[in-house]
Amino acid sequence: MQTSALRTPAKEIETPRMQSDSLSLQELISVLRCPATGEALYYQDGRLVNQSCSKRYQIHDGTPDLRVPPRRLSIDIPWYEPWDDLESLNISFPEKLSSPDLPYHLDGYLASMVPKDSRGRWLLEIGCGERQAEDWFRGRGLNYVGVDIDYRGPGPNVLGDGHNLPIQDDSMDYCASMAVLEHVISPMAFCREVYRVLKPGGVFFGSAVFVYGFHDKASFNHMSHAGILYMLRTAGFDVEQVWPD
Repeated sequence: MQTSALRTPAKEIETPRMQSDSLSLQELISVLRCPATGEALYYQDGRLVNQSCSKRYQIHDGTPDLRVPPRRLSIDIPWYEPWDDLESLNISFPEKLSSPDLPYHLDGYLASMVPKDSRGRWLLEIGCGERQAEDWFRGRGLNYVGVDIDYRGPGPNVLGDGHNLPIQDDSMDYCASMAVLEHVISPMAFCREVYRVLKPGGVFFGSAVFVYGFHDKASFNHMSHAGILYMLRTAGFDVEQVWPD
């Protein structure tokens, strides 16, 4: 199941300039935050340190290790009746982008969520794996940040937990999560974190499995279109479109 969701605009926020190559550590730090305290981070003696100097984080081969799970899950959400929205939900394919160089897990429908010229905008891929989509997103002018809990291949730009993203509030224009939602323990906590880091008006897009076997280390949550709608709406998003894979 694939989907795109919109965070309702509230204000204009400037975006940093784009580099032609992967972001440097200094550029990356500008959008990071301490996952334990929420404070900004700075570089000191080969580590990242929060402003109160209460937490220090290792950097392995240029990759900050900010894997801190939430201490507790506290989700306070208003009751939401999905029936009317399910009746009017747009279940149709968007216009497919024809591109011969699309990476694994990023098909032409999902790729169409990002404008061709996205210079200066920020994209966070959560569960980026081996960063196979990085070059494609950077080719559209995006500042790409890949976060993952594991280190595979070249590794992510940042090691972090999707339930407690080490990313500043209102800092991303796009968030992408391809074939990841079924692997997180609490999709609701995950989606609320995505909502927190997106700028008002930002777009969250990706895919999640429904009819599919148990796979990888664990697949906790297989979701229907109704489950995706409920999860995203209660996390705060406007759901624009859902379509079958």
